[in-house]
Amino acid sequence: MRRYGRPKTDEERRATHRVIYGTEELPPRGTGLKSGELVNEPNEYYVYFEDTDNPANVITVRAYTIGEAEGKAKLLYPNKKIFNIVKKLKEIV
Repeated sequence: MRRYGRPKTDEERRATHRVIYGTEELPPRGTGLKSGELVNEPNEYYVYFEDTDNPANVITVRAYTIGEAEGKAKLLYPNKKIFNIVKKLKEIV
């Protein structure tokens, strides 16, 4: 999310980048979205957790990449171990 006024600190940028892209390495400042740049819609991923009590333990996460989906799932459920991540197929209408 863009903020106007005070820029994010490197720690804030790194935390956001980790959740979205799943990596710690930050791009240089000012290389984000340009004015008028189109942004693709995120995909939906099914994130399956290892859970002996409930083998069908799955959540749906909207993300651009598998790494981002993994980051969001770990943020939502930090104590659960991820078993698999599968991209949801788009429905044909």
